Amino acid sequence: MASSPSATANGILYVTKTGCQWRQLPPSFGRWSTIYGYFNRWARQGVWQQIHTVLIHRERQRQGRPRTSSAGCIDSQSIKMAHQRGPKGFDAGKQVHGRKRHCLVDTLGLIIGLLVTPANTPDPAGLKALLTTYFSTGVQRLRKVWVDGGYRGDDLKAWVAQLKQTHKIDLEVSRKRGLALRCYHIDGWSNEPLPGC
Repeated sequence: MASSPSATANGILYVTKTGCQWRQLPPSFGRWSTIYGYFNRWARQGVWQQIHTVLIHRERQRQGRPRTSSAGCIDSQSIKMAHQRGPKGFDAGKQVHGRKRHCLVDTLGLIIGLLVTPANTPDPAGLKALLTTYFSTGVQRLRKVWVDGGYRGDDLKAWVAQLKQTHKIDLEVSRKRGLALRCYHIDGWSNEPLPGC
């Protein structure tokens, strides 16, 4: 049975929302292998990133803000994993075996950058990789980033000083823990922008 473009998109959304296996996708969406093929191809082509960027720009404009943010927060969170494939590590500080997500959110709590690494990746290394990826997409307006105390060290200071030469970004260490994760709630969007972010 051929799948229409809307059925394909709905099938992909069904899998991401419910977490079911691709092979368990109800046949009303079309063949699971076709739906998965589109998902995989669009991921490789950067289609999901493009959609996300457009939605972020529209939401910021809807709220009367410029399309891109000039400030944001970065934080990380270690996630337990059991049997999934891919790189894993052990975060000794949190006693978690799995992965770590490094999240960059704007002042409205919208995710503008995300990086997933093994859980044993130090926060400063995750921040460097996340900002390198973020700025590699072109010149960005981001000028100020708040981080918590886990992002200290001379190596990081030197790296940020070098980054300032090309991107004029300022990194400020806050005493608050979990800044970005307060801006973005894992179970859904925050209704209010975080004042400290």
